[in-house]
Amino acid sequence: MRYIQRKKEEVARLDGTVQDIYKMNPTLLAYYTDGSYGYNPFAIVNPIAYLHEFGNSKYDRHDASGILKLDYKIFDGLKFTGIANANYLFVKNKNQYKEMHFTEYFTQEQISVGQNSLSDRRDDNYYYNIQALLNYTKKFGEHSIDALIGYQQENQKSSWLYGSRDDYPTDLVGEIAGGSQENWKNDGNASHWAIASVIGRINYDYAGKYMLTANFRTDGSSRFSKGNRWSTFPSVAVAWRVTGEKFMRNTSHFLDDWKLRVSMGKTGASSGVGLYPSYTTIGIGKVILDNTYQQTAYLKSIGNTELGWETTNMVDIGTDIQLFGNRLSFVFDYYIKNTKDILIGLPTPLEYGFGNTKVNIGQVRNKGWEIELGWNDNIGEFNYNIKANRSNNKNKVKDLGGTGPWKGGYTEVGLPMNSLYGYQAMGYFQSEKEIEDAPFQNVKNKPGDIRYVDQNGDNKIDGDDRVVIGDRNPHYLYGLRLGGEYKNFDFSMFFQGVGKKDYIMSGPGIQPLTNGGTGPVFKHQTDYWTPDNTNAKYPRILDSTEGGFNYAVSDFWKINGGYLRMKNLQIGYKLPSKILAPVGLSYARIYFSASNLFTIDNFIPGYDPETNNAFTYPLARTFSFGLNVNF
Repeated sequence: MRYIQRKKEEVARLDGTVQDIYKMNPTLLAYYTDGSYGYNPFAIVNPIAYLHEFGNSKYDRHDASGILKLDYKIFDGLKFTGIANANYLFVKNKNQYKEMHFTEYFTQEQISVGQNSLSDRRDDNYYYNIQALLNYTKKFGEHSIDALIGYQQENQKSSWLYGSRDDYPTDLVGEIAGGSQENWKNDGNASHWAIASVIGRINYDYAGKYMLTANFRTDGSSRFSKGNRWSTFPSVAVAWRVTGEKFMRNTSHFLDDWKLRVSMGKTGASSGVGLYPSYTTIGIGKVILDNTYQQTAYLKSIGNTELGWETTNMVDIGTDIQLFGNRLSFVFDYYIKNTKDILIGLPTPLEYGFGNTKVNIGQVRNKGWEIELGWNDNIGEFNYNIKANRSNNKNKVKDLGGTGPWKGGYTEVGLPMNSLYGYQAMGYFQSEKEIEDAPFQNVKNKPGDIRYVDQNGDNKIDGDDRVVIGDRNPHYLYGLRLGGEYKNFDFSMFFQGVGKKDYIMSGPGIQPLTNGGTGPVFKHQTDYWTPDNTNAKYPRILDSTEGGFNYAVSDFWKINGGYLRMKNLQIGYKLPSKILAPVGLSYARIYFSASNLFTIDNFIPGYDPETNNAFTYPLARTFSFGLNVNF
């Protein structure tokens, strides 16, 4: 059994306030000279006041789970196992917002911003997983068999309830009942899904040299209608330990283990299109008739009864090698995945009125490799280990079922899924004459604006001139672990990163004077176009009220979003046993740990390469000390 409670209280609208701090003009007032909060009559009033006075958000999470397992030996080699796993999750989230009061310093005018309001949401989630398994193991000389057959069922039910009121007479009241009934709101919903599976597996091993694993599973998902609910997914894997052969004995002085592996199989997916894509759903709403609210029911989505499982066929070839007394390790895999009948919401015209139609359509191929190298050794009393890995995956759309291209996240046959789609830039307009001679782009164009390529030759720049300008999928992912021990001291380090990922910069990090011209100009934006700085990094400065045509999605703003980050460093010291024994301890270790120590990337300040979020609550750099003790 396990029970965990997590409680958190923080500033209401914290992420939005952090964004405002980034976006606000540094010359705007935070405090008046008398210590009161400054009032700025713009889109961003005063983030400092918001941090202290706007309200709070309380989060209370209760997570209870338990596992019951029963093993029963039927006879020698045959065992029955029953497993029941249940989880209950309850979350309460309360947000209280307060009316803030400012006094204009010079006129002494009293100004109120916002209003006293409160929202309360409760979420309940029930999940259970039951398994009934029969397992048979047997050895016949150098042959060994391990077979399993069983049944598994997963079930989850979720519900939520929400209520809110405003116009509280005071911000001291923290319950729903204290607010006005004039503008109250309430809402709620429930959902359910289930998957049932019949599973089987057999492992065969001969003399530790030849290995075979065969699997099958038949799954049924509640997301699909009865005629398409079930599908079977088989797989098989074989391995050969080459070093187990007699002809390899002469290599034993340097080659400790060498295994070749081949596997192929089929897997399925049923998620990604909601819980009820096969069913026509009804929505509930309201309409005003005769000056009163009347409840209505309407068709929300049209179900697709032919919808079925998305399937992936995969082939993997790999090898595992241990060399030089198991000091050097090498693992390599190459795979091909062909996914078909992809579950997706097919773009439809707005006139359709029921949102994207959920269909099985298209085919995508993924090809990639993974490599890992490790070295374990010592220099005298210093033991150390190094492990590095790198991988890459390329995907290509093979078929869209006669549809496409899809422009929501640009997808076209022959290209990676969700390619970057935008304008191709060709530098800046350097003169009025260049603007006059170029295809028409914008009536507000001036020298220093970004110039785009007229792809279709119609002498104007519009949406039809957008092309694929990059691949947003990450490539050449890598990681590095370093560790060592010297006497009672130890250390470990972990680095991770991405070699290449096309990313389009956007937002206030590239566009100065946002929020109606009241936003800042960051230091890195001061290298902007002027007649004396025609090779600038940024186009001419534009107030955001003048338009955002220089900041349309284009390869002008494309960077390599790859990065290297030191994720963790830990240094420890084990206390000698002669110190521990008198106080009844068998083990004690003190340590220092640090996370997110540094990042090397091409992003401008304010962006996090792991999340691609700009100007939100920054990733924390954490330093901690700890003590591990065994009695």
